[in-house]
Amino acid sequence: MKNTELENRPSAPACAEERFEGEDFRKFVQSEMKTWNVPGAAVAVVKDETVIFSGGFGYRDVEKDLEVTPETIFPIASCTKTFNSLAVGLLVDENRLEWDRPAREYYPDLRFYDDFTTGHITLLWERLL
Repeated sequence: MKNTELENRPSAPACAEERFEGEDFRKFVQSEMKTWNVPGAAVAVVKDETVIFSGGFGYRDVEKDLEVTPETIFPIASCTKTFNSLAVGLLVDENRLEWDRPAREYYPDLRFYDDFTTGHITLLWERLL
């Protein structure tokens, strides 16, 4: 490819934003679900704090033939630990929290089984996991 062709090409994010088509995305999700043998999923795409796509795919209960809808609630089990760690990390990046400060400085009502733990527990990764 010539340099002029590269220079005149729109950037990938601009192309993706301009060409986002719900039906194309729906086909992509369905294809990936088949590849990974996923019986059902609910998917939302958010751009600039606005939901630009939401859809249910497949079945939430295969035996009862119950379809997934955008409102289907899935149990996410231990994934909440990851979400919480991400949220805390963002607060650390914003200098609103520090990993190695006692957690009671941020949440004074926090209590554990003994006074030492209550006074010394921090947000360090190795103590979270």
